[in-house]
Amino acid sequence: KDITGMIARGELAAALEIRNTLLPSYSASLNRLAESVAERINGVLAGGLDLYGATPSRALFLYDSEVGAAATLAVAPLDPAELAAAGAGAPGGNANALLLGELGTSKEIDGATFVEFYGNLAGRMGSDLASARESREIHAELAGQARALRESISSVSLDEEAAYLIQFQRNYQAMARMVSVLDELTETVIRMV
Repeated sequence: KDITGMIARGELAAALEIRNTLLPSYSASLNRLAESVAERINGVLAGGLDLYGATPSRALFLYDSEVGAAATLAVAPLDPAELAAAGAGAPGGNANALLLGELGTSKEIDGATFVEFYGNLAGRMGSDLASARESREIHAELAGQARALRESISSVSLDEEAAYLIQFQRNYQAMARMVSVLDELTETVIRMV
């Protein structure tokens, strides 16, 4: 039976939130970024011509979307002559290379550049980390206050309790001795009568 929904507080709840919510969200964003960069660059290169005036036969970036683009992103082993730096209308030129350079400033993902998207993701992660640290400190302070309050309410000193216990034990022994003496006196009085 799945009990994760019943765990609402504590270290286990925090670990479950990280595993089930935060990490998948970060991973999805990183995969989206890696896939967008790879597809956009591969798309620009596919529209150009290589050093020999031919359209490229292989993509520059490769990835496995099933496993995750961020984890599997790789550069294909291409010869520099195979890069399509020239535009389709101007073999030997650098039109495609200029288009690749413009990708650094163009809004490609959610109205942001690749660098801005990554910066927003890193900022979100930093904010989540700062929030978690602050929450941990607050909970540690609350736990300390609760312990101090519990100790002040119970205000039981083991030393004082031990002293009282010894005092009661001696009082009991004294009373037992007194009862014994009274018993002896009563017996003596009865014999005299």
